[in-house]
Amino acid sequence: MSTAKLNVVKSARKDQGKCSKCEKKIPKGSPYVWWTVGFRSRYKHKRCGACPRPKASERESNSSVAILLSANEAFEDALAAATSIEDVKTAVSDAAEGVRDALSDWEEKKSNLEQAFQNGSPAIEEIEEHMSNAEALAEALDQFDVDEPAEGEEVDETKLDEARDEARDCWDGNYNW
Repeated sequence: MSTAKLNVVKSARKDQGKCSKCEKKIPKGSPYVWWTVGFRSRYKHKRCGACPRPKASERESNSSVAILLSANEAFEDALAAATSIEDVKTAVSDAAEGVRDALSDWEEKKSNLEQAFQNGSPAIEEIEEHMSNAEALAEALDQFDVDEPAEGEEVDETKLDEARDEARDCWDGNYNW
């Protein structure tokens, strides 16, 4: 896994071209951030100071890990926006689906590597380990359950926070990289 380092520039020495997010020009003297994705990449992704910082999934060079990071980011956003226990359950279910997307990507990579290296490869073993961890995470997320409130009973913020914490613990407790 190789998430690109984010470089923060407080004041540009020269014009930096366009922001990769909003397409506005980044003039001399303005703040911006930049990063490169991938091994020996020379292409600089730049964002102006007004745009949000890139998420880890945007800076990740491994597509499978980027999918997994994106699923985690969406999971956290959905939990933060949840207003009911059902919303928390939906966030967990969606996160499990995101993990399965990453698994599918790893499966394709593994298949390609097995065709190329018929005698095996350390990369195949590494992918298998990631797949095993992701399968365990998806299974744990599928088994996640929080008690619904009794009919007519209102869910107070404390119970909702507890459900969110349990969901986060389910992800964190099974996310072994």
